[in-house]
Amino acid sequence: MKEILQLLAKIVDWLRATCAFFASAYALLWFLYFYKAPFYSAISVFFDPVALSVKNVINYQFTFDDQKYDATYMVVASIFVGLFWCGTKIYKYIQLKIEDAVFAENLRRARSDVRTNVKISKEFREHISKINHYIICLNFNLKYGVEENLLGGEKVDLTKLKNKNYQEILENIGDMQGVNVEIHEDKIAIIGMNYTGFDRVFNLFLDMLGVISQENHEKDVLTEIFFVIDGVEEDSITKERMAFLKKVLSFGYKNKAVASITFAKRYEQEKNTGFILNTMGKIRFFEGGLENSYNDFELFTMKRRRKKDY
Repeated sequence: MKEILQLLAKIVDWLRATCAFFASAYALLWFLYFYKAPFYSAISVFFDPVALSVKNVINYQFTFDDQKYDATYMVVASIFVGLFWCGTKIYKYIQLKIEDAVFAENLRRARSDVRTNVKISKEFREHISKINHYIICLNFNLKYGVEENLLGGEKVDLTKLKNKNYQEILENIGDMQGVNVEIHEDKIAIIGMNYTGFDRVFNLFLDMLGVISQENHEKDVLTEIFFVIDGVEEDSITKERMAFLKKVLSFGYKNKAVASITFAKRYEQEKNTGFILNTMGKIRFFEGGLENSYNDFELFTMKRRRKKDY
């Protein structure tokens, strides 16, 4: 309907422009006739057929200085002015109908979008309700606090120290009930079986990282910690999930607890939680360095809740 109205509007607008042209042309032609312009006869040839047709119906003359003048050109100009006026009214009416059609179309689209958003929201809530496990994926980056040639005494083997740090986490966290700890290449993954005990596990985890960092610092070794928290349905890490965790770790958020939107939405359902989640905004990750191949996902930071925040 909108397309038909828009076509009619274009046709009427073209007719209005045509009427305006002929109204101006016949008015100018009458002045040339009245003042007896030398080139009047050459121009009037193109316009006389219409003027003669009108004159057969409306033969109007007027007298000026005792001389009669034919006013047919002005009558024709007036007719075209009238047609232009009518065309303008019709054009405005069609434009109003187009606006009504656009409004109706936008309203239908908005209602459709609302239904779609409600459906998506429902599906997302159903998906979140199935997220009963969480993963804390951790990676260390150890480096000397001073230049290697300035180190006194025996130099610390960073690889062995990193393995020792991982072993400490395995021994302390792995013994907790409802928690599994796995090693994936140079990363360590803590898999929690339920969200009820997350705060307890995560607090112990953070305290351990603080102790490990302090011990390494005493050995003139700086500890850069990168970890991400994600919510999953399974009680194990799939290949696809590990690829996602590695992707987030590659962003290099040093010494910062970063959580996925899946974990954030599931964690928010728990009561009396000990941590606050703040959005970091949408993060874009380009696949294979291609500009047109990318994924957008939202990440959150986690901070311990202060007593007055409870």
